[in-house]
Amino acid sequence: MGRRVSLALPHPLLNSGHRQVVMAGDGAGRFLLAWQDDSNGTWDVYASLFQPLLADFSSAPQVGWPPFQAVFTDTSTPAGEANSWLWDFGNDITSTLQHPVYTYNTAGYYTVTQFVTDTTTGEWDTLV
Repeated sequence: MGRRVSLALPHPLLNSGHRQVVMAGDGAGRFLLAWQDDSNGTWDVYASLFQPLLADFSSAPQVGWPPFQAVFTDTSTPAGEANSWLWDFGNDITSTLQHPVYTYNTAGYYTVTQFVTDTTTGEWDTLV
């Protein structure tokens, strides 16, 4: 169930001068709602819904004999929001490419971790 937030603006707020009220939420259904006074008593309302950044990736192939080359594809959502990547291939080797290719030279089970960031907003997510 979502949360409801109410905001009451008193009438004296509409006096002379530029006024602005911003209300922002955080979490799975983040939002921004802003009112702006254009100095003549008229209020403009702006509303935006933001999808949170979610790390996700695919790899192919997933099984093979060494030397084994794996292609990792970033499928984080919303598409285009992430602009920084850090991959850990499960053996202390890392990459900062969006879609890295890595060759495993030793047989074993490896846990790959993807860390994505939107450096504009500071939002980040990790997928193991």
